[in-house]
Amino acid sequence: MCLPLRLFCNNVTDCYDGTDESNCSLEKRVYQVSRIFVDDKYSNSSTLLVEWEIPPPPAGVQLQYMPSYSVVGRPAANGTIGWTNSTWTNATEFRLTNLTAYTMYNLTVYVRTNQGDKSLAHPPSMYVTAQTSMGAPSSPWNITVHQVSHSEVHVRWNAPVKPNGLITTYRIFVEPTAPPLVVAVPGRNTDALVSYKFSAGANYSFQVAAENRHSAGELSARKYLSFDGSAIVPMVENLRTSETGNGSVVLSWSGPSGSNANITGYQVVVKSGNFYAHYPAINTTSTSLNVTGLSPGSRYNLEVSARRLRYVGPPSSVVAVTSGEELPGVSDLKASVVKGDMTAVKLEWHPPKDKRKLKWEYGIYYGVNLKVRTRVIGRVRGPRRHLVPSIILSTHTQVH
Repeated sequence: MCLPLRLFCNNVTDCYDGTDESNCSLEKRVYQVSRIFVDDKYSNSSTLLVEWEIPPPPAGVQLQYMPSYSVVGRPAANGTIGWTNSTWTNATEFRLTNLTAYTMYNLTVYVRTNQGDKSLAHPPSMYVTAQTSMGAPSSPWNITVHQVSHSEVHVRWNAPVKPNGLITTYRIFVEPTAPPLVVAVPGRNTDALVSYKFSAGANYSFQVAAENRHSAGELSARKYLSFDGSAIVPMVENLRTSETGNGSVVLSWSGPSGSNANITGYQVVVKSGNFYAHYPAINTTSTSLNVTGLSPGSRYNLEVSARRLRYVGPPSSVVAVTSGEELPGVSDLKASVVKGDMTAVKLEWHPPKDKRKLKWEYGIYYGVNLKVRTRVIGRVRGPRRHLVPSIILSTHTQVH
């Protein structure tokens, strides 16, 4: 049985053969605290009130105590654990000060007697851990602002060097605005788009503050932005569809009134009700466009925005429904891990049951979480294909 040194020569037999109380003398007695605890009621973000207990010493022996602490998981420069010793005291409690908020500490207490060499401290046998409470976070830093469009500014920052707790929220403060503009951002993010009806040529300041479950921290340094008026781009006019096929839509529109000379191009965005479909934005300098690559019998929302230099104006939109019969879905989809290859999955499915004599192609979408991110890996001809896990299929077609 392994006993702490304080149980040897203490006039109490702990070993069945009594060896812990044999060959004893006063000089051999080792004094160690038997319990250490922290009074949370009188501790805070920068202090810990440490208390301890020890069996009464023999008459004439006076004990002194020295608490010592280290940060859990933070080695010293030489790779060892860096302990900080406090001062010797006759009391059985001590307040450790100047600690870091929301930090876990190792705690122990050394003991010495008033007899013999007072510089000789008895080795401790009891260690506990305790955490300081949360405190106000320091300010976010390295704030950057970038004008994105006529109504949006991208704000980015670095998290506080001393969060002093779990950051729950960031708040972006924009001035001058009426009413005051404050944008709340989840604590997991360190950037955000600020939307507002900014005025051309006006100077705006941006500041960011962090909040944890304890309190809000100080505001960051101000970052200024002079809003570029060229970003305020008018909407296109007279957007309409002039021709609709089973896989295409012809759009036409007029440039913004009175500003055609300043417009450098147009951006066309295609949106559909298919969650997995992705259509890249189309840039053109013309005021008409034949949008291709669409599916038959489907409803689309087509948006056209004017561009001036790097800025895109607000969109005008029109709804179009392509002609023809809607594409069928696949059935009996089966997925199985490829034997001998844990990174591949074999897919099998039945071809669509459709009266049209068409050569089908299959669009395959996959991702760890399709609600967060999807990816089209291409079109597949034929009934099967090996892929990575998490796969959903939809049909496409080639019309001949």
